[in-house]
Amino acid sequence: MPSLPLELQREIVEIAIRNNYKNRAVKSNLRLVAHRVHFWVDQILYESVRVINGQDTVNFLNAIDSKPVGFFATAVKMLDLHYVTTDTIIARILAACGGVRTLAFWSRVGKAPPLDRLPLRRLTMPLELVSMSIHATTEPIWLSSLTHLDIGFASPKLPDMALTDILRRLPHLTHLALDLSAADPVCAASICTDCPCLRILVIFTSQFEDAACYQDAYSFDPRIVTVKQPSDLKNAKDWEAARLGLPDFWTRAENVVNGRRARAAAQSTQ
Repeated sequence: MPSLPLELQREIVEIAIRNNYKNRAVKSNLRLVAHRVHFWVDQILYESVRVINGQDTVNFLNAIDSKPVGFFATAVKMLDLHYVTTDTIIARILAACGGVRTLAFWSRVGKAPPLDRLPLRRLTMPLELVSMSIHATTEPIWLSSLTHLDIGFASPKLPDMALTDILRRLPHLTHLALDLSAADPVCAASICTDCPCLRILVIFTSQFEDAACYQDAYSFDPRIVTVKQPSDLKNAKDWEAARLGLPDFWTRAENVVNGRRARAAAQSTQ
């Protein structure tokens, strides 16, 4: 491998890791090949980081201390912060991961996390924290880059005007997920009218209900898909799927909408 161009060497390492992402031995063995390969392996492994409990928090803070300054700013593209409740720790992690494109933030805190400098394209966060972030003193740079927003986790009900104001500030939003309690059919119709770029609107129902029972109420717009609220395990699987470029709940909703449009087009030509 030393005789190959560096770009090709890295590509080979990346393919080996992605094809064996559950095999720890492959990752460990590749780290032993050469210092640069060790660095490449770490870059790939840290593309997606999930901090979902106290031990994860300790481990990741130790990793931040052990790596060169700036490593995580370029390495981490997907970050899931679950139940991290200390503002200083949240701020430290977000400051270290300044290049994050996909963020899931389900930590209950009293104020908005410092997201304003993150170049986000996908955001999963409770509705009230999204509202706080958008109305913070410093306007977030991701207002102009965000395409996917998931605020589907049941959270305190905000006035419809608050949701409308959030969506008005996201001109490139194409995918939106909401909890059923935050998007009755009247609200959903307003969203579909006010968001011309919107391609997918997912409405999450209770885990204990059949989502199909609600679909008729939203049948006025083919972009709306009702989906049962995923479990924590399903969320974890979707997170991993998105990292690997495999189908997640967004792509499954896209398939539903594309199928509707294809059937409608076929019927119109008959």
